[in-house]
Amino acid sequence: MLCFIFIACEYHYYQFPNLIYTIHTQGDRIVVSDIQESVTYATYKNRENHYDTVVGGDKFGNFFVDRLPASTSEEVDEDSTVTHFLCEYHVGESLISINRTTLIAGGKEILCYTTILGGIGVFILFINHEDVDLFQNLEMHLIENASLLCGRDHLAYSSYYIPVKNVIDGNLYEQYNLLPYERKTMIAEELNKTVSEVSKKIEDMSVRVAF
Repeated sequence: MLCFIFIACEYHYYQFPNLIYTIHTQGDRIVVSDIQESVTYATYKNRENHYDTVVGGDKFGNFFVDRLPASTSEEVDEDSTVTHFLCEYHVGESLISINRTTLIAGGKEILCYTTILGGIGVFILFINHEDVDLFQNLEMHLIENASLLCGRDHLAYSSYYIPVKNVIDGNLYEQYNLLPYERKTMIAEELNKTVSEVSKKIEDMSVRVAF
């Protein structure tokens, strides 16, 4: 199963350049060139972005991403506290392992999971809001237009125990290429894209971490 999640690191600073031309990385250092502001340096703090975040699954087949609020992170060593669920999704089988890994040397990190019935799937992080908006809208159109093999309501299934949150089903949007051309054209027009542009975007997302 192929799924995408959309949580990301953000830089909250009102004077950061907003006419960015290029972004390069050197280890944890991020170098941003801007049309007006020349070059700006930033640092990715890996510990701060992962130290308070955990992923997991339960015996009912639910996947989740959980994060401590920043205001209570320093207090958790002394007392338990409430966490924030960033992502939730019903996989359908009990998860027995979840690992951060890459499929190829130098590739982007993914979350690879296995299930009690032998299933293997991955969760891939979206890297920009444009892709999130596009695939969220595509998913909604496919829920209405694609005929699933099992005949079940997709949204009801992915929210079987807990409402799905911040996860897009990669298997569902790949159904786009199996639709009649008329339906593909209708959906593409709703997305302000051509059929070939939507198909190319789907292909790019599917192979991003493997090739």
